[in-house]
Amino acid sequence: MAGTNVVFKEAIRGYDKEQVDLYITKLSEAYKSAYNENQALQKKCAGLLVECEKPGAQEQNELNSGIIAKTLINTEILARKIIADAHTEAAKAKATAKTTLDEANAEAARIVVRAKLNYEQIQEIMEQTAGKVQSLLTTDEPKDEDDAA
Repeated sequence: MAGTNVVFKEAIRGYDKEQVDLYITKLSEAYKSAYNENQALQKKCAGLLVECEKPGAQEQNELNSGIIAKTLINTEILARKIIADAHTEAAKAKATAKTTLDEANAEAARIVVRAKLNYEQIQEIMEQTAGKVQSLLTTDEPKDEDDAA
């Protein structure tokens, strides 16, 4: 329990009784909790000692150690396989992304070429149209007979 620097308010004839009582209650509860936890750990430790002293316990512990070691080795092998598979999948994904990007760049280049051709065609059509309009504006129009009179 934190509270090593506890300061109590002074009251008539000593410190504030309620504050001191509350602190003592909290301290007592923390002590009981620590004591109970200590007792439980001691019981567990005693139980483990009894188990270790039983006939065959050493062999069982060695067997358990072997099982644990094999499990750890198998886990490490599996982890390495998972990592290798992840690297393989990442390489495939990277290759697929590169192919897709290359195809997209090629398509973009084709679109740019088509757009330039379309632009050039439009320019030619506009020049031809401008020439026709100009020729229509500059040609002599037949005069009306009313204008001549």
